[in-house]
Amino acid sequence: APFGDTATLGRQGFYVSKRDHRYLSAIGLNKASGITDEFCESALKQLFGARCVDSFDNSIFEGATHTLNLNSLQVPTVQYDTVLDIGTSEHVFNITTALSNIANLCRVGGRIIHIVPANNFCGHGFWQFSPELFFHIYSSANGFIDTEIFISKTQRPDKWFRVKPPEGCRRAEVRGNAKLYLLVCTRKQEDKLLGAVQQTDYANRWISFSEPTSDSPQTGPIANHSQLKHHNWYKFCYRYYWFLSKPFVKLFRFTR
Repeated sequence: APFGDTATLGRQGFYVSKRDHRYLSAIGLNKASGITDEFCESALKQLFGARCVDSFDNSIFEGATHTLNLNSLQVPTVQYDTVLDIGTSEHVFNITTALSNIANLCRVGGRIIHIVPANNFCGHGFWQFSPELFFHIYSSANGFIDTEIFISKTQRPDKWFRVKPPEGCRRAEVRGNAKLYLLVCTRKQEDKLLGAVQQTDYANRWISFSEPTSDSPQTGPIANHSQLKHHNWYKFCYRYYWFLSKPFVKLFRFTR
């Protein structure tokens, strides 16, 4: 769908390599080859159907349309069909306020798109993000629907991996040696204040235990011996894995 009225956090540059041009031409976006602007406004209008593009930055040094300090909660005077956070929010210290400002900039029925660091960007900004954060923030309880999250390597931007929402006591953990980007897209269904966020596995564990009362002093986490036993077994395996495998590593080196 066309982007419509579009807001970018920071004035985004337009970087397209020769390889990118070939790819865009192959899928029918030949208009990209004629875009030589330093910034993204023309590309968003020609390739993504943006009617207008406003940029928000903490400073005017790159010629942003509006100045906006994402660290303090703002009341927007205008809202947008599409809000793009491409490498901005990880540089904002007060991240919960920044995400609230991003949600407020988006009008009902509009979309929010994030491209932010996930793993192996230590030192790039203040934050590296977990998929679960966005699954919870952009939930139906907070007025969002159709939330999709993908992971992509910086050296393979054409290959994406879909992240499944965490369920039960499982986490949406992603590991790898490469620099990984988190790609998030969600749609705003109604205006709501962003609620508190708790990780799925902890929230489900807390629910599974009843509050102790005077009539049942043994209720609570300690009374659930099967879960405690299960947890201790995994703790033992994790702690002594390398210790137990050390003789086999030495034997392997010797036989080689």
